[in-house]
Amino acid sequence: GWYRRWQRGRAQAVRSRIAVVTPTRGESMWLADTVASVAALGLDCRHILVAPPHAVAGLQEKFPRTTVVAEPEGGAGMYAAINAGVAAVGDWDVMTYINDDDVLLPPFATVLRAAAGARGRALIAYGGVRLIDARGVRLGAIPISRFPTMNRALYAQRLEPVFQHGTVVTRAAWARMGGFDAALRFCGDSELLARACVQGVPFVCATGREV
Repeated sequence: GWYRRWQRGRAQAVRSRIAVVTPTRGESMWLADTVASVAALGLDCRHILVAPPHAVAGLQEKFPRTTVVAEPEGGAGMYAAINAGVAAVGDWDVMTYINDDDVLLPPFATVLRAAAGARGRALIAYGGVRLIDARGVRLGAIPISRFPTMNRALYAQRLEPVFQHGTVVTRAAWARMGGFDAALRFCGDSELLARACVQGVPFVCATGREV
């Protein structure tokens, strides 16, 4: 039944090597909430914080269950920092990045399971996203596409069907895309997802729930 399928899916996600990358200056008042939300998933996630060199030691002491690495020399930007964080993970199967003022919700595990089910194939899985205020109060949902086959047409209309905050990328998809375009200063996450869609990386809407 559905419960056995859920158990098998959860076991697959647990066996998969999960990487979570957070770029941070080490100054966000919500970073502790971000780190706690990853830990609360109850999965064996390797959480990498990427920070300026001067902040690495302090963050490692504050968050001993994460791995803190220095961003590239010269302040190359957030997307270069995320690329560096992914490289620092080493071996991984599925990956997401989460900003230092965002939190993951328990249903995010559904997205992880969907990506883990790709078993080495290129895939981007995603779920719903919501806006929250400084106190964590829900402000509203950001609409997503429930029908991934429509995503390319939506991008062509300059409508974003998928948002980074709810996505998980498999290693094969990351390798095909070559990571984020480090020359960009803004919207690099949107650019990566649009580029993946145009280049034929399969997308799957794992859940319409907010993750």
